[in-house]
Amino acid sequence: MQSILEKLWNGTLSPITACGTGSAEVEELTQLMQRNKSELTKNLTPQQSGLFSRYCDCADEYLYFISLYAFREGFCLAAKLMSEAFSSSS
Repeated sequence: MQSILEKLWNGTLSPITACGTGSAEVEELTQLMQRNKSELTKNLTPQQSGLFSRYCDCADEYLYFISLYAFREGFCLAAKLMSEAFSSSS
């Protein structure tokens, strides 16, 4: 049996892929975003479509970094909580 650290190292544990999975709210929002994007792109000129595509790329990158920072902060907080729990139980 692999430890959690080994699973993270080997890539068999990926917290970001499980984020929001199975959530009705996330699924509904995702579908709404896809419908709105599809509706919007139908009415754009080629120049506007290119601009919108670049905007979507930037938004995706922004969301990636925000998720990364949130995960990192959550992980650090959990480590601090564990450290405090172990030090106060002694």
